[in-house]
Amino acid sequence: MQAASKARGKKRAKKGRGSRKGKEKVAYDEEEEEEEEEEEEEEEEEEEEEEEEEEEEEEEEEEEEEEEDEEEEEDEEVEEEGEDEEEGEGSGSKEPRKRAKGSNPWDCSDGDSGADEEEDEE
Repeated sequence: MQAASKARGKKRAKKGRGSRKGKEKVAYDEEEEEEEEEEEEEEEEEEEEEEEEEEEEEEEEEEEEEEEDEEEEEDEEVEEEGEDEEEGEGSGSKEPRKRAKGSNPWDCSDGDSGADEEEDEE
């Protein structure tokens, strides 16, 4: 009989019923679980904060790169304009060539200005 009651006591202790040790163990296990959950939550929050910081840093770097690119483009444009002014006419610059004084862009290719036609009509 003593062996049977001893076995029942062990079963109850494992389940957390009957004996004081079992109940204390269950309470201790629950406390450990709560602490572990809190630690996990804190770790997750820290990871999220780190990710947000990394994203902000990446955005700042991208903005800085864009600003640098824009500045470089502006500098290149200024340099190109300066080179075009130095090279002048016939240098193959992208700007249209300047015409000589007195040349008429509407002048016909055969040399007839069209003024003769008006005289002929009269």
